[in-house]
Amino acid sequence: MAIHPHKSCPRCDTVLAGSEPACPQCHLPFAGVSKLAGAPGTQPNCPLCRLPLYPAVLAGLPVLHCAECKGTALKRETLMKLAPQGAKEVTVGAEELNYKRPSFFEPREKPPVLVCPFCRKRMKVVPFGKVKPDLCGDCAALWFDGPAPSDLNEALGPYKWKAAKGTGLSRSQSRRERMAEDE
Repeated sequence: MAIHPHKSCPRCDTVLAGSEPACPQCHLPFAGVSKLAGAPGTQPNCPLCRLPLYPAVLAGLPVLHCAECKGTALKRETLMKLAPQGAKEVTVGAEELNYKRPSFFEPREKPPVLVCPFCRKRMKVVPFGKVKPDLCGDCAALWFDGPAPSDLNEALGPYKWKAAKGTGLSRSQSRRERMAEDE
C-alpha cells in the first residue's frame, strides 16, 4: 500500500484514510503507484476525456481502454502482433468494471490535436482504409475513438503495410534513414 500525504483527494476532495493507492471515488492514482506501462508512478490519461486509462486485453495482448468514452490505445508492438482477420473484442479488467463517473466530469468534443497516452507526444488523424484513428508521430501508437471491432480490422492491414514499406510510421522511417546513413 502506498502512503500519501493527502488528507483528501486533490481532484474530488474525497476524505482519505492515508493508505489508498488511488482515490476510491475518482480513481486518481497517488505518487509512487505504478499499475500501467509508462513512467513509474504515472497512469496514462485518455487523450479525449483526460481521465485515467485502464489496462485491458485485446486478443491476448495488452491495450489501454477508457471507461468513459470507450476509446482504445494500442502500442505499435501490439498492433504488429495482431492478425488483421478475425473477431476482436476488448476485455476490460476488474478495475474498469468498478468504474464510476466522477462527479466533476463533463464530456467534451474531440480536440483538434490529441496527446499520445504512451509518450505524451502529438497525435494526428491518419486514414487507414475507411477508418481514421489518431497516430502518434513519435511512437507509432494508435488511438481509436470507441472502435467497433471492424474498425480495428480495417486499419490493421494498411497500418502494417505502411510499417513494412517504411513510410508513414516514424520508427520505420528512422530505421530506414539510419540504414541509408550506414551505407
